[in-house]
Amino acid sequence: MITNENIQKFKNYGLVLTPVNKTNDIKDKSPVVKNGSWSADWTDQELLDANRLGAFHKESGIYDIDFDDKSLRANKFIDLLPRTLTIGKKVNGAVVATHKIYKLPEDVKFKSYNYPKAAKKGETIVETLAGTQTIIAGVDRVIIDNVEPAVLDPAAIDKDLRMIVAFSELLKHTIDIDQRNHFYFRLGGALASQTDIPMDMRLKYVEKLCDLTNDDEVKNRLSCIERQQNNYENGKECYSIKELSDFLNTNLKGFDEIKKLKALNEGKDYRDNLAGLIKHEHVIDVEEIFPIINPYINSYMEAYSNYAGKSMGNKVELISSWVNYMTKFESNPLHTHDEDLSFVIYIKIPEGLKEEVSESSPEGADMGQTGDAGGDADGQNFGQDQGSQDTMAAEGTGLTTGMKVAAGVVVAAVAFGMFSALTMN
Repeated sequence: MITNENIQKFKNYGLVLTPVNKTNDIKDKSPVVKNGSWSADWTDQELLDANRLGAFHKESGIYDIDFDDKSLRANKFIDLLPRTLTIGKKVNGAVVATHKIYKLPEDVKFKSYNYPKAAKKGETIVETLAGTQTIIAGVDRVIIDNVEPAVLDPAAIDKDLRMIVAFSELLKHTIDIDQRNHFYFRLGGALASQTDIPMDMRLKYVEKLCDLTNDDEVKNRLSCIERQQNNYENGKECYSIKELSDFLNTNLKGFDEIKKLKALNEGKDYRDNLAGLIKHEHVIDVEEIFPIINPYINSYMEAYSNYAGKSMGNKVELISSWVNYMTKFESNPLHTHDEDLSFVIYIKIPEGLKEEVSESSPEGADMGQTGDAGGDADGQNFGQDQGSQDTMAAEGTGLTTGMKVAAGVVVAAVAFGMFSALTMN
């Protein structure tokens, strides 16, 4: 409901308000325009007369955690997020919280999160928004907690959002299960061995899951989680995500959101398969890295299709993935890859590199510098693969064979990159 009292409260919170359309066409949920564009210049009466009231994100310095899960399972965990201005709506007569609105701290750059990464319209479960506006009152909104938006760095709730994704998926499969201790032991093992989620956060979400599944043996279930962590730390037998998935007879895709990558130097020696003159080169598990890079691959393929007017294929297979730890005097010789697409990621660039490049002559400006794909060959001294330039010169267009996508990594004086190769069908 829009009232004068609410309007004044929102303004006192520092929110910049706008009427929002409620229509049956493309204008629905968009800000009402004034003189042909969105506006923050509205009288209190104009805001009061609106069907919906929105708050601009950038102008208000806010961001929105938007729960859009059609099953409403994710929404059941929303109260585990820090208290702030909370908006909801009525679903089948019951009020459901759908939005948590926070203030972005000064000098903090907003980093978005959404799941699934490549969701079609209507398939998003949760996402963070900071680019337009959020409807905070009106004919189809309920103000659940009318408090000033809390100041919170989005990074502070990143793990919470990932846990909500994972646990809302678990909720789907645990409503009516038998042998609950068997489940919680396996969950505890998976959390211990394959995540870096703090124990207090694990217990908080397990307790909530117990509540949502009408399980009154909470103390017993929490003990399962703690005992598996103890086993893991002491080198004893510990369950894994595979055993948890097998027990529930499902592929827990949401759990990937909280899984940690194995240490990059744990993989087997991969030097015999590579061209690099590098001492430490190790395999990375393609099943671990693929879910992380897949959204970027899909975006690249879509952009190529739009640009070239033809598809790169419908199926992507990650053939291999490895990491190079590069130290002084090590290098990657000029070479190409046989697959359809390959890429390199630099995790961190050495301190002082930009200054070194800026002070060097134009002829020497290729040290660790990244450029456009297919542009000047660069990065040779810090492991950047040169295959894209050579292939493009040889192939002409060269966009589907040997194309490179470059970005960057190095820790202190040690440079390492994740190099991978993919095929497309």
